[in-house]
Amino acid sequence: MPSITTPVLVTGAASLILAGLLVWLLVRTWRRIHRSPRMVLRRICRARISDVLLPDEVDGEIHVEHLLLTDSGILVLEFRNASGALFGGERMDDWSVIDGQRRFTFRNPLPALESRVQSVQALAGDAPVTGRVAVIGEVQFAGGRPDGVLGLADLDAEFSLPRGKRGGEKIPEVIARAWDRLERVAQPA
Repeated sequence: MPSITTPVLVTGAASLILAGLLVWLLVRTWRRIHRSPRMVLRRICRARISDVLLPDEVDGEIHVEHLLLTDSGILVLEFRNASGALFGGERMDDWSVIDGQRRFTFRNPLPALESRVQSVQALAGDAPVTGRVAVIGEVQFAGGRPDGVLGLADLDAEFSLPRGKRGGEKIPEVIARAWDRLERVAQPA
């Protein structure tokens, strides 16, 4: 029986390591693309209006980052970029993110989101309207995740349409009428 020489073993081991590295990179790239905000938006809604001004309840205008037509109603969605430990809560004025040596603070997005939801609800009538802040990036919610704030994977899980359903079943009439009204009054920001 022939013996395996050291160069053959080294070449085989190097090939296995390179193959493993290639598989790891492909899986990582697929996950990044699959969980990109654009792909998640495509999976969770039937239609979208982005970066628009809507009339508010006091004869002014309110900016909305994303309005999404979902099977369960209208979703008002805002994105925030963050990586690291996020310290925030419903009643805190400012939230902080600590990522290694970096630290930054931003205003609590929930009160502004609630104002947007109320304005959209006033226009949508009886159609259900919800609001969410989706965090893009690897974030750990220190002290618990505030209601209405979620990561992209959670957003996808909560609102994703089953395969083949997009455009298949009819949207309830009350939601369809609300969406038509929102499309008519929305102005580009």
